Amino acid sequence: PFDTVAVYLATALNAPCLVLLYTWLSGIEGEPLKDPVYPPASGLWILCGYGRFGKAVYQHLKTQGVELVVVEAEPGLTGTPPGGGVIGRGTEAETLEQARIDRAVGLVAGTDDDANNLSILMTAKQMNPKLFLVARQNHLDNQELFEAVGAQIVMHPSTIIAERIRVLLATPLLSEFETYARYRDHEWACELISRIAALVEDRVPEVWEVTIDTDQAQAVCTATEQGSPLVLAELLRDPRDWATALPAIALMLVHKSERTLLPEARVTLRRGDRVLFCGSGLARARMEWTLQNDHALAYVQTGESHSPGTLWTWGSRTLGGRSRRRR
Repeated sequence: PFDTVAVYLATALNAPCLVLLYTWLSGIEGEPLKDPVYPPASGLWILCGYGRFGKAVYQHLKTQGVELVVVEAEPGLTGTPPGGGVIGRGTEAETLEQARIDRAVGLVAGTDDDANNLSILMTAKQMNPKLFLVARQNHLDNQELFEAVGAQIVMHPSTIIAERIRVLLATPLLSEFETYARYRDHEWACELISRIAALVEDRVPEVWEVTIDTDQAQAVCTATEQGSPLVLAELLRDPRDWATALPAIALMLVHKSERTLLPEARVTLRRGDRVLFCGSGLARARMEWTLQNDHALAYVQTGESHSPGTLWTWGSRTLGGRSRRRR
């Protein structure tokens, strides 16, 4: 968890849109979208606490070329960074003055004691109101206190672990996507979050995986065997209105050992392929219908409705009702 927090902060310095993308995609569907944060990428940062958390933050910020001053109360136990640091807890004004708080742009309160971290934040904020504040929160019971102190970023290690486990269990491809997206630039991430925001307005999108097999895509497998393979653009059409695109984006395509981020619409989906999508709950429900129903699949591929009878009529009504309930 400490390394995850450190990577998050280091990435936010130079690619805030990339951090926002991770936050949106790993959030709980339906919750309000979080706003981006913009930690200052240049200038002096003060790091209070040089335990496991502090060491991880120090290492990753240093790789970004950040100027750092470390404040540590027990350097004999934790060690000191190259070049040493300031001895103290950071709760005292004198200690922060030695760390040159007057010219600092950011501060990380990263000790293993919530009372000390809150005191550090309050003292630092009084001495330099323009500081960008990052806090380590060790106990959930103190949530309201950390919210009141006004830190721009609050990190709870146990919550981070729980969120990672949830993502790995529910959508394992999302973790892979995040790993590969890390190598893309800030502009790429900004464009993608703009596209996502246009689909889901101000709520966290739903994220789901599709595997082209007989369990999740029976109709597609049957059509492929009959010589009518499915193109990604067709899967993203509304099975109730051929001319309308579903409010969804294909984030990643996995074909054998090859991973493709934001695959092109004309790519053909093959048996065994896995696709990671994000979008609205309505899009997911209607896409599932296309994947499993022969008539829905034929309609999105050709634009022609062959009036399959009561099953398709009932399915359309059910699908519409389900979508409304999901929303």
